Amino acid sequence: MNTKDRSKISFEEAEGKSKYPDFLKWGELDNRIRSAIWNALYASIFFDGIDEHTYSVETFYEQPLHDILLREFIHRQHGFANEFKASFQGKNNALATWSNFFRDSDYVEVFGFLTYFLRDRECPKNVLDTVKRALDTPWSPYRLIIADNIPTIMPVTSPEEKATLEADLAKVFSSKFSGARTHLKNALDALNAGNFRDVVREAVHSIESATKQLANNDSATLTTALKKLRDENKLHPALAGAFEKLYAYTSDEKGVRHALVLADNEKVGFSEAVFFLSACSAFVAFLSRSATEA
Repeated sequence: MNTKDRSKISFEEAEGKSKYPDFLKWGELDNRIRSAIWNALYASIFFDGIDEHTYSVETFYEQPLHDILLREFIHRQHGFANEFKASFQGKNNALATWSNFFRDSDYVEVFGFLTYFLRDRECPKNVLDTVKRALDTPWSPYRLIIADNIPTIMPVTSPEEKATLEADLAKVFSSKFSGARTHLKNALDALNAGNFRDVVREAVHSIESATKQLANNDSATLTTALKKLRDENKLHPALAGAFEKLYAYTSDEKGVRHALVLADNEKVGFSEAVFFLSACSAFVAFLSRSATEA
């Protein structure tokens, strides 16, 4: 890749890093997720005791976790019961063994183990709740869903939603709408950081920027820019009206577009942030395609 090529994209993209939000990174587990899962388990998994045969101090699994792990070893790993490692020579050795598993194993092995563990009939509810909270973060591409009392780890989005959002973002990032690109990149950064209000504000500003540029009027409001596009038959009136309403929703006196009105994210959640990111990136991508076809 030459200097000119790199000038059109971010450093992360040039280095082969994903330009998409963390929740779309299926098949990846960053250290924040790995450590959160392990931290949810380790505090209640071990205790120190005296081995009845050697009379030495060893580290054992707490109950009922010992029995759950034994069943996992036999029924999931298909191991021999007599080979199950029930104790360790010291707590540090025990902790290192399991922390290395969560640090180094691929996501299939981690979630395969975790699913079996959490579905066991004796899995403590506090462990289930703690793991659920650990995955309920904006940077996790997976969530723990409990339906009919069956814990299931699944992607945040469907394959179709993932493909659509990635395609729309790719179209925007390759478009002529430089301002919209900047706003959507800011929205992605805000989403990965959990700043959901900023996601909505930046996503909506991407529409404002793109419509102004397409209408060739940098001083226009979104309403006047959309009106010009409607009058020039570049935009269907119903679609323009829909985004005017969306913009009005975020422009309310208590809305999120006014940066300092709310001091926190209590009015905006992950789902709403993803909706605005998806809707606004789709609209800007549509404008880009329409401009190309004109």
